[in-house]
Amino acid sequence: EDREMVWAGISEALSQGRSYTLEYRITRADGAVRWVWERGRGLGQGQLQGFIQDITERHEREKKLAETEKRYRSIFENATEGIFQTTPDGHYLEVNNALARIYVYDSPAQMIANLQDIGQQLYLDRARRDEFVRLMREHREMVNFESEVQRRDGTIIWISENAHEVRDDHGELLYYEGT
Repeated sequence: EDREMVWAGISEALSQGRSYTLEYRITRADGAVRWVWERGRGLGQGQLQGFIQDITERHEREKKLAETEKRYRSIFENATEGIFQTTPDGHYLEVNNALARIYVYDSPAQMIANLQDIGQQLYLDRARRDEFVRLMREHREMVNFESEVQRRDGTIIWISENAHEVRDDHGELLYYEGT
């Protein structure tokens, strides 16, 4: 199935006098389909020099990772509960559709673009975000942190946040994540 693409890639590289790199499938003599990575260059007179490496395991890992990412992205985007990631200094990194709807934004992107300082723009009590950050530093997670917030349309609602810290491999705080 990949033969035309492979020959087109090799032919184009040869006609331009450059090397080529391709990934494609082959069928082994036993009928097994394998993914390979090939790199080569032309030697003139229709001869090629290069090498081919079996990348089937890597390709399968990437495919499984993409499928897992798609499943979790679907959960995030389609959840009925608002989900967020914020920086400690009060910027949204990610929000899902439900949270954007709660705060009366047309999309997560619009909400992220419009709320540049959560403590000043969202919480009615401006010190509430500072309290959130203080408690997160002390406990690294929080349950039922209740606050009054003002939505985009000016209405005031009560929210209850559950959040935890996300840290890198060296223990550095990256962001807060929660609902």
